[in-house]
Amino acid sequence: MDKEERQRRIIWAVDSGSKTVSQLQELTGASAVTIRRDLTELEEAGALTRFHGGARPAVRRGARYPLEVRRKEDPAGKRAIAAEAARLVEPGSCVLIDSGTTPTAVARNLAGMDITALAMSLYAGAALAKTPGSDVIIPGGTVNSDDLAVYGAEAVDTVMSMRFDLAIVGICACTPSVGLMSPNLTEATIKRAYFQAARRIIVVTTPEKFTRMSAHRVADFDQVDTFITTNDLSPEIAQDVVDSGANLIMVPVEDS
Repeated sequence: MDKEERQRRIIWAVDSGSKTVSQLQELTGASAVTIRRDLTELEEAGALTRFHGGARPAVRRGARYPLEVRRKEDPAGKRAIAAEAARLVEPGSCVLIDSGTTPTAVARNLAGMDITALAMSLYAGAALAKTPGSDVIIPGGTVNSDDLAVYGAEAVDTVMSMRFDLAIVGICACTPSVGLMSPNLTEATIKRAYFQAARRIIVVTTPEKFTRMSAHRVADFDQVDTFITTNDLSPEIAQDVVDSGANLIMVPVEDS
């Protein structure tokens, strides 16, 4: 198991409750020295809080992991999801690209395509504008210092002033019983605007998000046209998604 995968498993394990070094050794097969080094690095990144002999969740319910931690979560899966999402975008479309690591990966795949795109983060905007060909719009508003997402009343106004053929939406938590969730009211408010302004909603997310909870509801599953995730989503959750009436695309992940 490489370092990236090991630290990802540690994050997931600690996210569900405090874990000791020995429990994390059993989970990953790594030595105690390696686990302690990982815990130090993950604490510095804001992913967890160390205590003597283990670690506990650093993120309270409803909070969002730092961008650098999210970038390490299943990068191969996000690339596969992004490539599939980009195939659903037709030239000439008006597209909203949400903030977040997976939507930004979609933006990289769309760079240079003949589309009009509203990018909800500076990262997504830069990815789209890197290659000439797209009409890229960045809304006004407040820029988040971590992930460079644009929020606030001005950003919502920009979203609502446009009509999109589709919106590519990232999500940090969703369950079939509760729906899509966001970590704070500001983000939830702007995501709700996507659902009003877009003709189709495509949610791009990795499988672990389907078991996470967050503080603010955004939408129900039956308001989503298509979910794109990887093929290691559990069969039970996959069936729940299909039963909601949404389309479900599960893509294979190539070995890194």
